[in-house]
Amino acid sequence: MSGDSTRKPSRRFPVWFLPVLGASFVCMLGAAVTMTLARLDAPPSEVPSDEERLRTWEEAQNAELQEIDRALGESARLLAEFGRKEEELRARMELERAAPSVRVAAIQFASEFGNVAGNRERLIALIRLAAQNGARLIVMPECAIAGYLSVDHRTAWRDPVRRPDPRDGRSIVEAGVADTVPGENTQAFGALAKELDVHLVITPLERVERAGEEGAAPRIDYFNTAVLLGPDGRILCHYRKLHLWPPGDATWAQPGDRGLGVCETPFGKLGLLICYDLSAGVVPKLKEAGARMILYPVGWVHPQPPEDWFERMLPEKVKEWGLPLVAANWSVDDRSKAGAAFGYGFSGIYAADGTILYGAGPDGSEVLCADLPVEPPGKQP
Repeated sequence: MSGDSTRKPSRRFPVWFLPVLGASFVCMLGAAVTMTLARLDAPPSEVPSDEERLRTWEEAQNAELQEIDRALGESARLLAEFGRKEEELRARMELERAAPSVRVAAIQFASEFGNVAGNRERLIALIRLAAQNGARLIVMPECAIAGYLSVDHRTAWRDPVRRPDPRDGRSIVEAGVADTVPGENTQAFGALAKELDVHLVITPLERVERAGEEGAAPRIDYFNTAVLLGPDGRILCHYRKLHLWPPGDATWAQPGDRGLGVCETPFGKLGLLICYDLSAGVVPKLKEAGARMILYPVGWVHPQPPEDWFERMLPEKVKEWGLPLVAANWSVDDRSKAGAAFGYGFSGIYAADGTILYGAGPDGSEVLCADLPVEPPGKQP
């Protein structure tokens, strides 16, 4: 015997495990057979029939058709909305086209002081140009025919009776620049208005002979005047400036004595004023009198830069009044001759809401044209 009395465990397969393994195999086989038989006995509902497949396809097609119908309905709605909008736009455009309007022109002009014949000739050329561009209502600047002041503003007109001192300005009598109304200017420009079939505002220096009192010699009064001529050449409105500007026209003119300048035309009632009248509160009176458009000859003489007035302050005023306005200002062709003078240019045509439809530059003579709505006599309140 060995000295090692300890016994080692046996490595043989345990015989007792065989019955257990056999029983397990039999159970597993029985379960498999049972599951197979169950599948064979189950009804074939899990496999779609042809009828079910057809019904599913029809349901899918119906869903697609319903989506198409919905999309077509939305498209039809959008098309109908677009058509309605288009009709509204067309109607509005037709209404705007049918609404009466007139093409107006503001003539910015550099007058030569005292040269009536030369100024008249150049004004006639510009008026013709305005008419060629379709203008039917044309406005020239203040005192455009004779000139308002010298280019450098150092010389004004003077009435030698009321202002005998030559230092007060150039004699309006010696220069022979004043005219009667009616007179040479209304005749010449009236013929032009008739030829061109236009309404025309001219601005002569007016001379009026007054009978002397109690045997005294007649006296001459002078006025800063604007005259509206019709397309038949006749005088429609004869207005004398109410509010004079001391540096410009108070040395020779008398305050106007004909009241407000309002007259009926095919374009409705027009209001006529001159330069400083506008700042003196005349526009509200013209509006109260029925004016639906303001014609505004200007000879701007003020320390305030003209662009501030014509491009900022005047539009605000126009919007406040709610009336379209045609502003024709004087100008200068050669700025070097003006020296320190100011006030030239920036004429403009304004819609009733203050919009500048057309604005001129600071220098030179030019014609501004724009269309403004009008209210014919039968439609005015």
